[in-house]
Formats: sequence, structure tokens, C-alpha cells
Amino acid sequence: MTTFTYSVQEYLSIVRALSIGKLPRPTPTKIWSSPHVKQVKARLKAHKRLEQRERCCYCQRSTFGEFKMVLDIEHILPKSRFSHCIFDLPNLAVSCKKCNMKIKGERLDFLNGEVSELLRIDKSHLFKKEHYKFAHPNLHSVYDHLSIYSSLDGPATLLHYRIFTEVGKFTYDFFRLEEFVTESMDRVQGLPPPSNDSLHEQIKALEREVYG
Repeated sequence: MTTFTYSVQEYLSIVRALSIGKLPRPTPTKIWSSPHVKQVKARLKAHKRLEQRERCCYCQRSTFGEFKMVLDIEHILPKSRFSHCIFDLPNLAVSCKKCNMKIKGERLDFLNGEVSELLRIDKSHLFKKEHYKFAHPNLHSVYDHLSIYSSLDGPATLLHYRIFTEVGKFTYDFFRLEEFVTESMDRVQGLPPPSNDSLHEQIKALEREVYG
């Protein structure tokens, strides 16, 4: 669980972003991109990067030295469906864009049980690890389920994963972590990266997130 807490001033900024009591209500995307919470999100992202030891919350690859726009504050329960959880700390982590936008996106098939039963129930029930098939970055001890490790082959780094539990196996399969292993092997052999991981696609994905 995150050790981050909002200050009183940050709570007020969040209230302004939510436009509580005003009609029409802003969309989840507009709430999250509100200038009122720009500094709140910046502080949260910096904290989560340290708390996660500069690792993506899902694939566990290093985020050290990454430009901040390449990393997302991830809503584990997507904000488009769980708009009442947009700023809930148990629902926020830092992930790479591939895990967040290319793979996970708006999917809900990582939840146990009927999604309709989870949408508006008491929040304290939403944030229980038994609802999640993958290793939830704030509810599970993720490295007890799945752990990344690397080895050197000359100047290149090979990625590997150790899977310890069924939750770890689901995480590995859901986020297609085998692709990272294969890509690292390709780099060792001097093969070019897949075209669908181009900078152009990352920029387009970012634009879809910002502009809806």
C-alpha cells in the first residue's frame, strides 16, 4: 500500500477538479487533466517512482532515467468506468505506456466476479486483493508472485521472469511479458525492435489519452 497522503491544499485542488455540485459534470478525462491537479499528480508520480524503486508496477522493468511523459500514473480500475475512484490512492501506481495504454487500457477481465457488482459498491470492498487476478501493485506483495531479473550478454541485457504463483502467471500472461523477454533476446542478436513499438505509436497513444 502506498505511503503517500494528500495535503489539505491538495484535497481542495482535487475538489476543484471534480467540480462537485456543478453541472454538467466534467468527464473523467477532463477531471484528470484539470490544471487544478497538475502539481498534485507531479508530486504523486515522483513519490510512486521512488516507492516502486523505479520499476513499472506491472512488467517491473526499470524506469530509471525515463522521461516523465513516457510513464503514466496508472488507474488500476480504469477511470472511465470507475470515475468515483479517480484520485483514490489504492487505485494509483506508475506504469510504462506499453503496459498501461497498449495492453491494459480499459480492460476489466483482470477482475474476479461480475464487474457490475463492483462498479458502485463501497470503495473499501473494491480495494481487496481477492478481486484481482493479477498482482495489484498496492494490494499484493507483487514480487512474491512474479519477479524480473536480468543477465548480461556482452553489452546487451537479457530479461527473464520467475513466476511463483497463479497470480504471477496471470500477470505474466495478461501483460504479455514474454514479449519483453523476446525483445531483449532480439537486441542481443542485433535485430531491430518491432515496428509497433515505434515512437509514433507512443505519441498517438498519448494523444488518445489526453484528448479522449
